[in-house]
Amino acid sequence: ISEHDGLDKGIKYLEDELTRTVLKAPLYVGLAEIYLRKNNTADAQKAIDSALAVDPKYYYALKVRGDIFQSLEKYKEAEEVYTSYLAVNNSDPSARIEKYKIAMRKPDYVAARKEMMLLLNQYPKYPGGHYMLGEVALRALNYQDALAMAELELKNNPGQIQALVLSGDALKKMGHYLKALERFNQALLADSNYIPALKGAGYTNHRLK
Repeated sequence: ISEHDGLDKGIKYLEDELTRTVLKAPLYVGLAEIYLRKNNTADAQKAIDSALAVDPKYYYALKVRGDIFQSLEKYKEAEEVYTSYLAVNNSDPSARIEKYKIAMRKPDYVAARKEMMLLLNQYPKYPGGHYMLGEVALRALNYQDALAMAELELKNNPGQIQALVLSGDALKKMGHYLKALERFNQALLADSNYIPALKGAGYTNHRLK
C-alpha cells in the first residue's frame, strides 16, 4: 500500500490495522520501516520499542533497529544490534550485508571479508555475494582475488553490471587494459549511463592511447 498510495497512507493503514489485530509486532515494525524511509528516526525508534514491548521475540525488530542506528550514523551501535539479531536469526543475509557495509566504511577489510564468507557459506550463490567479496579484495589491493570473485559472480549471475565493472577495475589495476576495456564496454551495453563503467572506460581508453 505504501508503494502505491504514498507513505502517509501506508502509515494510516498500519495504524488502523493495529486497532483490529492482536498480532501487533509486525505492524509496528512495518511502521518503523516507513518512518525510516521518511527520515523520521524518532517515530521509527518508538515503533520498534512498541514492537519489542508487545513481542520481545519478534527478532526482525532488531534488524530494523540496526537500520535506524545506521541512518543516524551510529555505526557502532548498529553493528552491535545486527550482531544480536544474527545471534537469534543467522539465516537473514540482510544483516550480514549491513555489517559488511559498516566494516567497509571503517574500513576493516578483514571484518568485511568475514561477513561475506559467512554469508556465502550459507548461500553459495547469493546474488552479489562474490561481487562484494571482490570489492573487499580490490580495496585491499588484492587485484587477482578481486578478478576471481568478479568472474565467479558473473558465472552465477551473467551480466551483473557491478561485477563487470569490478572485473574491469581489477584488470585495469593489473595493466590488462584491453581486457579491462572489454569488461567496461560490456557494462555499458547493459546501461550506457552507468557512471562507474563510463569512468573506467574513459581512463582505460586514455591509457591505451
